[in-house]
Amino acid sequence: MKLLDLNGILTFNVKDVYDSFIIRSKIESRLNDLEIKTQFNDRNELVFKSVSFIVSSGSQRSRLNALRFINEGKIYISKSDNFMKISWSVKLDNLYFISLCFSIGLWIVINSLSSINKTVLSGISLTFFLLFIYMGINIIKIRMKDIVNMSVYKKR
Repeated sequence: MKLLDLNGILTFNVKDVYDSFIIRSKIESRLNDLEIKTQFNDRNELVFKSVSFIVSSGSQRSRLNALRFINEGKIYISKSDNFMKISWSVKLDNLYFISLCFSIGLWIVINSLSSINKTVLSGISLTFFLLFIYMGINIIKIRMKDIVNMSVYKKR
């Protein structure tokens, strides 16, 4: 379903970039630095998933892992004569869940602290839900472009 996936395509001139194998290894190492597990599948795609940590309760690391926007996705690198195309897709289910929890929590807090009409309160919660999704999608796009751009270009 397109609503649950975020896709992007970046094209580069072949003269300015590394070989596709070097790009794959650099992207893989950058994702591993972010503690995201990577592997290649049958169709030559780099599939990534965030690593689950099983640690003692109350650990800062387990709390931060639950709040990741980029939970899983794919990166595909294809090369034509003069251009290299890097396609990526990220699943947005974590983003929707976090924004829904945030907007429901906001609805409960505002409802308990003030006597605003329920319709207005629902409108405020819906606005924050959509705003949170918009900000999350932009953060994911910026992060994925940074990961790809830092792995592609040759140093001069």
